[in-house]
Amino acid sequence: MGLGIAVDVGDLSQDGSDYESEHQAVGNGIVGKKQGLMVLSGSQSSLEGGDASCELGRSALKVARMDFEIGKRGMSNISTGEMIVGNLIDSDLEYAEKLGKGASGFVYAALHKPTGRRVALKEIPIFDKGKRHQLVNDLRSLHKHTCPFLVQFYGAVFNDGAVKVALELMDLGSLCSIISLAKKDPKWDPLANKPLIPEAAMAKMCEQILQGMSYLNICQKQIHRDIKPDNVLVNSKGFVKLTDFGITKQLDETIGLADSFVGTITYMSPERLEGEKYSFEGDIWSLGIVIVEMMTGKYPYKNT
Repeated sequence: MGLGIAVDVGDLSQDGSDYESEHQAVGNGIVGKKQGLMVLSGSQSSLEGGDASCELGRSALKVARMDFEIGKRGMSNISTGEMIVGNLIDSDLEYAEKLGKGASGFVYAALHKPTGRRVALKEIPIFDKGKRHQLVNDLRSLHKHTCPFLVQFYGAVFNDGAVKVALELMDLGSLCSIISLAKKDPKWDPLANKPLIPEAAMAKMCEQILQGMSYLNICQKQIHRDIKPDNVLVNSKGFVKLTDFGITKQLDETIGLADSFVGTITYMSPERLEGEKYSFEGDIWSLGIVIVEMMTGKYPYKNT
């Protein structure tokens, strides 16, 4: 499914930072400690309500409410002990270049040596309460989906105070990178009244984005809540997929509304900005802004 876009992927790396110190960890949600086990509170009012408590041991992070744990040999079901997504061992991963930074942590390219598969590896420090909450939310969406329009999940492993999540590597990076590179084309004239990304290619991309949104909304009863160019990934085969499900919201089937103020404010729909209840339509508004950026190469609103 070609998109008809020729781009040269540049250096997307960003400066990193060390993991939080032990003192910072204590200030970010460790609420109990006994016999080498720390109980971490996962709820955070600025993100969502509800109890998503995690237990951190020497070799695993357990999320009892969702019945899974992430250990040194991968992600498994607590009740049955069965692996959820194969075995993922840190020693089987060969790190390559840093790709950038997502909402929850830094992202690296890596080689999974037993399979020869190149993956995108997200490292998420679990002592940060907000990032831990996003990790649990991310894994809730990732480990059970079967949609080809969402980035694929290959497993997770716990090591050195962080959870490493292996995802499908989309080799052209984000739509944000595609837009930036397209604007550098010497043939691009913003005054020529022609779209930055050719209309046929844009239509194919939007079709795939909508397929991913439809799966979340219809099949999973979820709102993504952070649709933006950074969270749309593209590969050289022409596939376009949604990523970063750390702030998705599970909707009650009878009400279908949410009211939490999370996401990227510049892509929020009016009802979200005004603090009103919202639903799936908020994601459609965000996609509309993304489409305008694909056409014009710039964000449509001034002074924001």
